[in-house]
Amino acid sequence: MNALADYIATPPLPPLPPTDPTHLRTALPAPKWLHCVHLPYSIITPGFREPNAWSLYHLPERLDGQRVLDIGAWEGQFSFEAERRGAAHVTAMDLWGNDPSKPDAEPGSMGAGWANFQFCHAALHSRVVSLNRNVYDLTPTQGPYDLVLFLEVLYHLQDPMRGLRNIASVLAPNGLLCLETWIDAEWIDAPAAIFYPGAELNGDPTNWWGPNIACVQSMAVAAGFKTCDIVYSRNDVHFGGRGKRVCFHARRA
Repeated sequence: MNALADYIATPPLPPLPPTDPTHLRTALPAPKWLHCVHLPYSIITPGFREPNAWSLYHLPERLDGQRVLDIGAWEGQFSFEAERRGAAHVTAMDLWGNDPSKPDAEPGSMGAGWANFQFCHAALHSRVVSLNRNVYDLTPTQGPYDLVLFLEVLYHLQDPMRGLRNIASVLAPNGLLCLETWIDAEWIDAPAAIFYPGAELNGDPTNWWGPNIACVQSMAVAAGFKTCDIVYSRNDVHFGGRGKRVCFHARRA
């Protein structure tokens, strides 16, 4: 595993050979989990995100030989699942720690998921590569990727168009972008988004935008995608029930 976080204080955890389910359950970190990661012995980490999100988002059953990029990986639920489904190379990318050379960089998980990611990585004997960067750091030389996972990130970006353009630049011509985001402004027919200058959305100052569906689809096309189709939606259960969570599949132009 890469010691990718030059700015993360948490030291790497020792390997956890998955030979003893009792040991694995006992060693499971106690802090709050976001993701439901499938570990050996049918152990699933106690996250509150949907454990069956892979199928809900209509992601491929098999990824044999493919290259996958998971942007905003947090604790790695989707990164490790892509590896389990046969991906040849998986990069898990998040800002698990601050980069002092970029004081204006937007926050990622800010270290909250790093220890849990390491624990799962060790327990699974994973080969997922971890990268302490955000979507603004992507360049075409890092691609191409066959599948890019961009889940619960778009509305955290101050510049979502820049993020989408960067993703388009690393996606293979026949590649798939799976984009899941918070949706607001549904009463407006035209492409529109609500701007949250403070912590209006869920008390979180890193929530910047609430786009409507037309806005997400229009931004994707403007960023270089040919199609951007809804594959899953539900009423919000985490942000007070005022909007939706929607998952899109976008293909390169």
